Amino acid sequence: MSAAAVLIAIMSVAAIPASADVSRVIWFTIQSNMVCSEFPTAPVGAQFRDDFVFNINNISDNPVSVTLMLYKKDGTQYTAGGAPARGLGSDFQPGTQVAIAPNSTIQYYQYYGWSATAQPYNACSERPTHGAIVVNTNSGRLLAVGEFQALRNLPEDTPPQWTVYGRSPVTVNGGQPF
Repeated sequence: MSAAAVLIAIMSVAAIPASADVSRVIWFTIQSNMVCSEFPTAPVGAQFRDDFVFNINNISDNPVSVTLMLYKKDGTQYTAGGAPARGLGSDFQPGTQVAIAPNSTIQYYQYYGWSATAQPYNACSERPTHGAIVVNTNSGRLLAVGEFQALRNLPEDTPPQWTVYGRSPVTVNGGQPF
């Protein structure tokens, strides 16, 4: 293992709250290296953007406290609040502890790349590449799933519109409750 890989691993683990029960930390990877453009290439050029959607479901009859930790390619923590675009919105901010009511879901949404309709944009280099869900309570069962979507806006589209042309699922715990 290279020295850089060891440093990133240490940085990632160090960001997990010290009070967390390690048996209740679920790590996952995010395939987020799709085409992404940060500025309009030309008035008539194609634009590319990535959307990240993530749900954590509390499937128990007890409230559960969790913290979603997201990390960028260089191992630094990503904590930007969610975007309200496309009517999805976000219920929480990564890196912040949040309570999930019994039998309910919290959602996170963020986009990366340039968009004339959704400013300010988030740099493509900010896309998370891995994460962890820290369960801060001793009881309750959770499910979690996410998806990266690659969108494009082509100059020949009439009317101009963002179209999904690629998807990459984010699987947490093999799709099983934890």
